[in-house]
Amino acid sequence: MASQGPSPLSVSGELTEPAGIDELKLLVRRDPLAARLQRALTSHCGVAPGSRIVVGFSGGADSTALLVLLQAILERRDSQLSHLVAVHVDHGIRIESAQEAGHAVEVCGRLGIEVDVRKVELTETAGNLSEQARIARYRSLSAAAQEHRCGYIATAHHAEDRFETMLLALCRGSGVSGLSHPRWTRPLETKRLIRPLLACSQLDLRALCDRISLRVIEDPTNLDTSTARGMLRQQVLPLLEKRWPGASFRASSAADRLFAAASALEQVIFERFGPPDSEHWTRAAFREVDHEVVVAALRRAVASKGAELSSVTEENAFSVRLSDAAFAVCDHLRHRRTFEFAQGRIQLVVESDDVRIRQAD
Repeated sequence: MASQGPSPLSVSGELTEPAGIDELKLLVRRDPLAARLQRALTSHCGVAPGSRIVVGFSGGADSTALLVLLQAILERRDSQLSHLVAVHVDHGIRIESAQEAGHAVEVCGRLGIEVDVRKVELTETAGNLSEQARIARYRSLSAAAQEHRCGYIATAHHAEDRFETMLLALCRGSGVSGLSHPRWTRPLETKRLIRPLLACSQLDLRALCDRISLRVIEDPTNLDTSTARGMLRQQVLPLLEKRWPGASFRASSAADRLFAAASALEQVIFERFGPPDSEHWTRAAFREVDHEVVVAALRRAVASKGAELSSVTEENAFSVRLSDAAFAVCDHLRHRRTFEFAQGRIQLVVESDDVRIRQAD
């Protein structure tokens, strides 16, 4: 099990009993976030009536707010939910992780919500520890959903998370598809991962936890400005929100529009150039569309062959080569040219009248 040394368990808020659990639930049911979440479950996440949901519950403010809001929806007479299970994944990365798991059990016990704590083992020698933790977490959530017969897995990504992802994608030069992530829902093995809080502000979620007097875990890694996300979260987003209040919410709305644009682009590419695994096209077909559509079509073709990018530097080089190939496909020179990707494993060959993609021999 990996460890990064001791650090005290940090919590905010207090578990105060005088209000009582009934009053707590009443406050949550009356909160505007509850109505917003219920709309998102139906309109954005496609949650069907009678659905059973697993909730990824770290004990932080975001997942605590999601948990109590989903419970409020579950207890409505017209609820589309039939069952709720909180799943806490103990990564064992920090020495206080066992205390955090205990906190998750304590909160769920007070709320009367079924809780499932899952412990995973990580190794420091297997590369990026954060990425290991992310993969292990989603595997654990998927396994829990299978065992509890739940069709949906809900996570507490919010508008600021989406804005961070958009800014990172923008800095990498991503197109409309990359700028539309994270999306409201996607497949996760045999289940559906849903993110019903993407139109909710982190400040509103934390304020809800404060109003109902539920203490939450403060993850110290969120304060780490040595990572790209940490720097954006601590130094960039606060400035943008101060200058343009509500910027994260509007960015999340923009991501929805970018997703619609990405879907339309995918449809155009499919209609003109066939399915992603197509390997042969005429150059004349490419000359009928804009340069950026040609680039997107070639990117899809190369990606279908298994090209993977592990750094911004690789992404930049890849984008330049794709653009060069797109110009070559559409020009009127007739000699053969070959563009290599993925360290030469994938070749895009421009011939006199045709374009082909192939795995290198």
